[in-house]
Amino acid sequence: MKKENHLENLTPLSQLITYTLLVLSVLVLVYLGVRLFRGVTQEREQAEHLRSTITYVQNEVFLCEDKSAVRIGQGPEGDMLILPMQGGKYEIRIYLSEGYIREEVTSVNAAANPDNAEKISKAESFQLDLSQRELLLIKIDGNEAVAHLGRYGQ
Repeated sequence: MKKENHLENLTPLSQLITYTLLVLSVLVLVYLGVRLFRGVTQEREQAEHLRSTITYVQNEVFLCEDKSAVRIGQGPEGDMLILPMQGGKYEIRIYLSEGYIREEVTSVNAAANPDNAEKISKAESFQLDLSQRELLLIKIDGNEAVAHLGRYGQ
């Protein structure tokens, strides 16, 4: 018994159309895969960047010499974290200004000057809360973290 080959029954035009549809389907799938991969990669990079920014602020609090003097002041665009250093003559200020979280090392009585501050990272919001005993709540772009202000090991 002879098997029929259905491809032999197709005209050259219908074979070309079938092949074109197959190639277009593959191209569309590759395009969608690339877009999906790019979106996932961007989200992951943003999350890593945000985590590193929060960790940076937490480390600055951890390295503060006098954690009992840590306070929240008013920065150019909201909260400003003030960390005393060198016997109270200087302080580190971390605040949001012009779409960036900035860090400024200055004397205690000086006004905040974003032009002298180092850019830490891009951010839309920066909020702080010291209402809980020995805990500083840090919120950057809606993501929260906590820095401990008490003495470790107790």
